[in-house]
Amino acid sequence: MRSCGGCHVYCIPLPRVALHAKASSLSWQLKTLHGALISPNQLLSNHKAMSNHAQVPGKPTETTTSLVETATGAIQGFRPIKQIHEHLCAFHFYGYDMTRQVEAHHFCAHQNEEMRQCLIYDTPEADAKLIGLEYMISENLFLTLPDEEKPLWHSHLYEVKSGVLFMPRVPGPIERHGLDKVCKTYGKTIHFWQVDKGDNLPLGLPQLMMALTRDGQLDEELGRDVEKRFGVSFEKERAKRAELTGPTHGIHPLANGGGKGLIPKLREVDCKPADSVPRLSIEAMFIATSMVSLSTRNSACTSNTLKLRSRQLKTLRRSLNPKPLISQSKNHVSPSSSGRAHPNHHFPRRDCHRRHPKLPPYQTNPSTPLRLKEQNSVLATFHFYGYDMTRQVEAHHFCAHQNEEMRQCLIYNTPEADAKLIGLEYIISENLFLTLPDEEKPLWHSHLYEVKSGVLFMPRVPGPIERQDLDKVCKTYGKTIHFWQVDKGDNLPLGLPQLMMTLTRDGQLYDELARDVEKRFGVSFEKERAKRADMAGPTHGIHPLANGGGKGLITKLRELHCKRTDPSFASSQL
Repeated sequence: MRSCGGCHVYCIPLPRVALHAKASSLSWQLKTLHGALISPNQLLSNHKAMSNHAQVPGKPTETTTSLVETATGAIQGFRPIKQIHEHLCAFHFYGYDMTRQVEAHHFCAHQNEEMRQCLIYDTPEADAKLIGLEYMISENLFLTLPDEEKPLWHSHLYEVKSGVLFMPRVPGPIERHGLDKVCKTYGKTIHFWQVDKGDNLPLGLPQLMMALTRDGQLDEELGRDVEKRFGVSFEKERAKRAELTGPTHGIHPLANGGGKGLIPKLREVDCKPADSVPRLSIEAMFIATSMVSLSTRNSACTSNTLKLRSRQLKTLRRSLNPKPLISQSKNHVSPSSSGRAHPNHHFPRRDCHRRHPKLPPYQTNPSTPLRLKEQNSVLATFHFYGYDMTRQVEAHHFCAHQNEEMRQCLIYNTPEADAKLIGLEYIISENLFLTLPDEEKPLWHSHLYEVKSGVLFMPRVPGPIERQDLDKVCKTYGKTIHFWQVDKGDNLPLGLPQLMMTLTRDGQLYDELARDVEKRFGVSFEKERAKRADMAGPTHGIHPLANGGGKGLITKLRELHCKRTDPSFASSQL
C-alpha cells in the first residue's frame, strides 16, 4: 500500500490481470479504480477497529516454524483453498439472542451453481480469526430439506435488498450479478468463536447463527462502523437494489428459526466403541462366504460359479451404492429423495467459473486471510464422532498459524479441488490448553497417539521437514467440529454441528479405512510409527479431562425464547 504523492489516497496495488484487463468504457475503469482506493481516514478507522479485537494468546511464530511453513506451502497442494473466489461482508446474530451481533467476512467457493461453502472470519486481515462457516444453497435445494432441518437455515433476501450484505471493493455491475443470485438463496451458519464476548480462544459449543430479516434489527453503531471502514452506504445500496427479487415461492415459513430461538446444548452419552461392529465390510464377508462355498464344489464348476459370484457382487455393490440423488442433468437433489447420496459421490460441477467470474482482480487484498501463503500446511488424519467411534472419517486439514501456540485449520473430506468443506479444527499448545476452564477441556482431544502411530501425516512432505512440524503437533490439543456427515452419505450439510474426537490407542482405527488411505497416499503407518518412536507428548502428560473426559458427547438442539432487538417475531419479506 503506498501514496503516489499526487493525491491524498492510498492505493492497494491491483493484480497484473486487473491492471491489464480491457474495460469497455471509461466509466467501468473509474468504478474499478474507485474499488481499489482507501482514504487515510478509512485506513486509520480500519486500524482502530482491528486493535479493538481480542488478541490470540501465545508466543510469536518462531523462525523455524516460518521456515517449515514456507517449505510445506511450496510442496503441498491447496486445491480446495484455491477455489475460493468471493468475499462477502454481512452481519450475523446468535440464534437465541439478536442483541449479540457480529461482523462476518465470508470467503466463498462454489460447489456448483446451486451451492457455495464459505469460511467466516471476523476481519479481512491476515491475522483474522476463523470464527465460523456458512453453506449457501438455492431455493430448489432448500425445498428438498426435511421440515426439521429448515429452521436451521436463514434467508438472504433482506440482507441483500437492505444493502447490509455487500462485496468489498467490487464494482457495481459485478457485485449486482452475484447478489442477484444470493438474494434467492438460504444459508446455514455456524460460529464457534464468540469474538463478541472478547474470547481470545474458541470456547464452548458451536452456535447456530441467523441473519437480519427486517428493519430495526441491526445495531446502528455496528452498522455505521462498517459503513465508515469500508466506504459504503447501506441506504444508497438499498435504493439501487430495490428491484431485486427473492425466492420464487417467497421466504419459507420454517426458515429463520421458524420464529423461535435455537441454541445447541451438549449431552453426555455412552460412546459407542469401535469394536461394537464387525471389522469386515459386507463385500469382504460376501467374498469370504463365496470362497467357502467354492471349496465344497468340484473344479469343473469353479469357473461358472466365479462368474455367478461376480454378477452377484456387482448387484450387491449397486444396492450398497445407490445412484446419486443429485441429478446430473438438472443439478439438484430430487424432491422425492431422502437427501442422501453415496459418500464418494461428488457434486456435478457446472461451468460456474464462467457464470461467476473469479473476483480476486477486484477483491484480493495482500492481507486477505485466505491468501495461499497463509494456508501453509496440510495434515491428513482420521476423526470419529464424539458419541460414536464406529463413525470414522478421513479428514484433510489445511492449516494456518495464528502464532507459535495456535493454528486454525479447515477440514475437507478430500484434498481435491471439489472437496466438501466438512469441518474446522483449532490446535493449541499445552500451555494454552491448561488455561482453559475445566468444563471446556473435555471438548478438546490430544494428538500424541495420532502422531506417534503414524496415522497423522503430511502428504508429499519430506521426512525431515515433516518431523520438525509433527514434533510440535504431538504436544498439542485440538478442538474439532464437523458439520457435514459425509460418512452417512449426506449430499447436503444436515443437522447440528457435532464434536469430533481422534484416536487415542491401537485397535480403534478400522483396518479397511487405514489400508485405503495408505494405498492412495503411498504411506505406511507402521513404518512411520517406527520412525516416530522417540517423539514426546505434552510435558504434563495427556490431561485426564481431555478426549471427552472418557464420555460420549453429542450436540442437541434446544428451543427457547429469542432475545430480540425488534418487537416482532415475523420475518420480513421485502
